[in-house]
Amino acid sequence: MKHEAPEDIAGSRCDHDGQNTVVCSWNQGNLHKVWAFNNRTASLLWQLPDETANRIAPRVTAVWNGRVYGKTDNGPLTLDSRTGADLPTRPGVAPFLVNGYTGLALSSEDDLTAYPAAG
Repeated sequence: MKHEAPEDIAGSRCDHDGQNTVVCSWNQGNLHKVWAFNNRTASLLWQLPDETANRIAPRVTAVWNGRVYGKTDNGPLTLDSRTGADLPTRPGVAPFLVNGYTGLALSSEDDLTAYPAAG
């Protein structure tokens, strides 16, 4: 396992998931990159895009409670912050702010909606 930050991580935004992982994301136009690190050892857990697994990187909107929320051209998604594996996305939104009670998301018409948080 790699124990140093990738060279292209400069300028990224990093958020703690509230558990054991720090997730960093970088966005420039239609280019997106995501890295996840163990917050105790600083070792790299996973990164996207991953060409060998044919996976793209989402535009990360929020990180909370072991989950990474994001969007792609195919819609919203949720990833496990520890493994990078896809999780079910309910109710099909990518909140930009999440806590133990509520997730806030914007519709395509910029309407603010609050969803009950779960998990």
